[in-house]
Amino acid sequence: TGEALLREICLALPEELLAFFVLESLNYSLPGDTNDIKNMAIERVKLPAELVKPSSTLPLLKEISLFLKRQKYWREVQQVKERAIKFGREQGCRQVLAVLGSPTVTVIASDIARTLGAELTCLALDPHETTMHLLHFDQRTKEKVMRHFTDFMKLSKSLAVASDGMREEY
Repeated sequence: TGEALLREICLALPEELLAFFVLESLNYSLPGDTNDIKNMAIERVKLPAELVKPSSTLPLLKEISLFLKRQKYWREVQQVKERAIKFGREQGCRQVLAVLGSPTVTVIASDIARTLGAELTCLALDPHETTMHLLHFDQRTKEKVMRHFTDFMKLSKSLAVASDGMREEY
């Protein structure tokens, strides 16, 4: 449903005003092979692997294992952020619409908007706390994402959410 909603938003705006930097995953993607959006500027990047499985079931070893595996994720996130900034500059981006369906977007969106000098707008599809739990984020990573989320919410000029519960929480 998130993809359908985003597609409808995009189709309501003038094509020449839009460019897409898409983090593709198994769960989220922009349907770019349709005739409606094929002429728009789109760069597709594979979402860094957010699901990290622990090497141990022992609580302390589990946390250490998740933390160490997460380091690769942070390096990949930095590379994605740099590509997004480059794409935004090439397209003359003045506004960033960040679709919060992934903790990765939460982590990079405010930095991208700030670096580009662009206004930040948010569309929140899923509660990030639930997503981080399902992806086995270790406690330190959850805290880091939440710090970015706080920064994101402060910088964001507007926010649209997928449910009444999220509207009340955010």
